[in-house]
Amino acid sequence: MVSDDGVLYVAPNLIIHDIVDHLYAPPAEFIDAVRSEVHARWPEEK
Repeated sequence: MVSDDGVLYVAPNLIIHDIVDHLYAPPAEFIDAVRSEVHARWPEEK
């Protein structure tokens, strides 16, 4: 995924496992890019 400022972020397919089972916390910039992508793909309905 690409952040709003053009940075390309990639993650292994097991990142959810690392977050849930090993309490890994991705960098804030990565989380912001994920949130931005989610909002772009699935905008909130009003």
